Amino acid sequence: MQLTGEITPEQARLHHQIQRNASRTVLLAVTGLSRVAIEQAINAAMDSLQQSVNTALNFTLL
Repeated sequence: MQLTGEITPEQARLHHQIQRNASRTVLLAVTGLSRVAIEQAINAAMDSLQQSVNTALNFTLL
């Protein structure tokens, strides 16, 4: 766009910064979602283990 004269060098620099910030935002969101998914998987596994142990012992230990 800058090479064709559609935008100035300053506009190109600002456009690049906007795109870079948008990419960072997406990566941070994906990282946050991954952490939530991992935490949910761990919690589900712990719940299953808790139920199995308590059932096997026939009383509530965990």
